[in-house]
Amino acid sequence: MSWSLVYLLMGGLIAVIALIAFRAPDTPRPDADRLHKELAEPGAIEPAARAVALAIVGLAWAWAIFTIGRFMVSMLVPADPWEVVLRILNNVRAWAAARPERSDVALWAVELGLLLHSHPARLRCERAQRLVQRGDLLGGATELDAYAEVVGAVDESAAARVRQQAHAARAMLN
Repeated sequence: MSWSLVYLLMGGLIAVIALIAFRAPDTPRPDADRLHKELAEPGAIEPAARAVALAIVGLAWAWAIFTIGRFMVSMLVPADPWEVVLRILNNVRAWAAARPERSDVALWAVELGLLLHSHPARLRCERAQRLVQRGDLLGGATELDAYAEVVGAVDESAAARVRQQAHAARAMLN
């Protein structure tokens, strides 16, 4: 389905909902004088209390609008070019992951990601797994062991799983 068709369908849906809303019967409204008279009766809200409540609501709305405006302005800052490159490489890796015959492209994207000055540590593990997948069992196992050493300082159970992968890669050599 093309985007133009999606826009057309959503526009039509909004038009149908608007027609239903415009044709819906309205509830009868009380007289304004009667409403104000009831609020002014004894036991109703004092004018000072009403002013305080209105001020609180006004401050809450002002805070909400300011917060949303500040967020919108912060989103106008352009992304770091290296973050954009890493996102593109992530998309390439995701594309290649679904196609085992294109493991060369996945390895290429991982290696380019590792060249960036700031990259996720998991890329080292993924590179090692791609090497094993492509048949470089010893190189992949060595990389997996190196990654396990780095991860072991933070998460020993994850390091143990990576070491098991390295052991399995070496076992495939026999």
